[in-house]
Amino acid sequence: MKKIILNCLIVIALIVPTTLLANKKESVKKVEKEVVDSRESLRAFYTAPPVIPHEVTDQTGQKECLQCHKKVFEVGGRTTVKTPHPQLFNCQQCHVQGKLKEKGFTATTWQGLKKPKKIKRAHEYAPPMIPHRTFLRKNCNACHGQDSPTKVLRGPHPERSNCLQCHLPQNKREF
Repeated sequence: MKKIILNCLIVIALIVPTTLLANKKESVKKVEKEVVDSRESLRAFYTAPPVIPHEVTDQTGQKECLQCHKKVFEVGGRTTVKTPHPQLFNCQQCHVQGKLKEKGFTATTWQGLKKPKKIKRAHEYAPPMIPHRTFLRKNCNACHGQDSPTKVLRGPHPERSNCLQCHLPQNKREF
């Protein structure tokens, strides 16, 4: 009898963690898909700065923003995104709130540009070109490093420090 119970416990010990791990992987994949799907909805067009998906009470600039966006950490079950440009002082010059609160405005059918189907390369064997402006975006790891909450944006080699050594900017104009 003890042997049967012991064998049952061994089977349970092997099955339960595997099931939990599989559920966790599915959950992570679901969240990552939602993030990728929502990326376009958080921008006016593919390379535009993201909108602010929460209320902002300090309309004067960066002070309130950097309380959460200077480092990556968990807040209310969500992961904050580290700003790639903490030296700038007026966040709302580029980032706008995601939902319009004022009454009297009519919704439009305007849609932003979609993500390009294929990112360009300088030649067949070259690494992908940078599909967005690089002006004021010198800290690539802020979005593409291992701390990025979006797995799709994480680069495969965060230990490298000079992205522009291999990846060429795709856009000719910075403004």
